[in-house]
Amino acid sequence: MASVVQDLAFDFMVLARELADILGDNLIQEQLLFPDVEIRFLNTDSRKLSSIQNAIFFAIVGPRNNGHQYLEELKEKGFQNFVLETIPEQFTKTNFWQVKNSVLALQQIAVHHRQKFSYPVIALTGSNGKTIVKEWLAQAASPELSLIHISEPTRPY
Repeated sequence: MASVVQDLAFDFMVLARELADILGDNLIQEQLLFPDVEIRFLNTDSRKLSSIQNAIFFAIVGPRNNGHQYLEELKEKGFQNFVLETIPEQFTKTNFWQVKNSVLALQQIAVHHRQKFSYPVIALTGSNGKTIVKEWLAQAASPELSLIHISEPTRPY
């Protein structure tokens, strides 16, 4: 019988002190006040926070928005871990990693996490039909295979 896991967050964990190695040449500087914090959630949208404790916020600069404008608000809410490209003045009492590119940092952490697993990945792309095709594939394969699939779409930003 197949097992379908819909929430992959349960197995993601990295210690704050391990991030510098993962970020490599993308890292400019880090400030670690809480090096043993277990980071289990990656956030890119300040409006949709999965968790404040055990989370990291990626301040992504996009064509219409700049995640850096939400840093103080998030800090006031209790957020303690940030990946950012520019450091605001008086940004203290937090862990932060200043990087050359926040999107690249998010990708580097995703690659690090994915390398822990050896199962194959099937990716569906296109404008129409992805959800139904994904569900059909999951149903068709489920009697013989154990599957991991995400029912809700996830977007980095």
